[in-house]
Amino acid sequence: MYKLIAIDCDGTLLNSKREISKRTVTAIKAARDSGVKIVLASARPSYRLKQFLEPLGLVTSDQYLVSFNGGLVCNNTYSEILFSKAISTKLVLELIKFGHQFKTKVFIYAQDCIYSDVDEETYQRNNPDVNFKVVNFNDLDFSKISIYKAVYLNSAEDTKRIRSSLPDEFLSNFETSSSVPQYIEFVSKGITKSHALEYIGDKLRIKASEMVAFGDQENDLAMLQYVGYSVAMGNATDEVKKQVDFVTASNDEDGVALVVEKINLSA
Repeated sequence: MYKLIAIDCDGTLLNSKREISKRTVTAIKAARDSGVKIVLASARPSYRLKQFLEPLGLVTSDQYLVSFNGGLVCNNTYSEILFSKAISTKLVLELIKFGHQFKTKVFIYAQDCIYSDVDEETYQRNNPDVNFKVVNFNDLDFSKISIYKAVYLNSAEDTKRIRSSLPDEFLSNFETSSSVPQYIEFVSKGITKSHALEYIGDKLRIKASEMVAFGDQENDLAMLQYVGYSVAMGNATDEVKKQVDFVTASNDEDGVALVVEKINLSA
């Protein structure tokens, strides 16, 4: 019997049009109505998840979400924070310094916006819901801003090159992953979606063995390895597919709904 379903958003819950299919909405609502907890677990900031909580009927204080790859865990009315871990000012400045050395675009994620010193028009056009602020990083006092995540943005080829060049002493301070091939994402050391699910499980008295998780990318692996039943999307990377209990259909083929409709759920 499974009591909690954790679902990554981009590439998993959302189809290639960044929409939730009607069948997926119906399946998730049915699971919710049976008393099962539904956790959206995303690399996105929490404010960018609200638009998906509403159609699923999850805007309640007894449902929880994971944002920033696990850096912030709160309930779905944003009235209770279970866990929060920002990156220290010193490390934020190091991230910016290394990014400039690699000549990569640097995005710095606060709770309510993204800061960058590059006016990345393509990103803004493709993500109109993002509060994107173009700034001079030297003008910001990061000791007064909680930064949960940083991203280096490049082509997929350059991302591989830069990631392989990051020094060990730098990586020892961060968890690194990719939610899309163009990103290198940095959060504080020890921060993962699995760590976030531990907090939610402790709060709700739900064991890892009673959880199901869906994902498609490297940043989902810790979560998928933590839960009792792990599901990779048909569009997941090969590495993710190798490490799960089941591979479902793609995000454009109702892959989440196909599993939720069939697994044994119980509150």
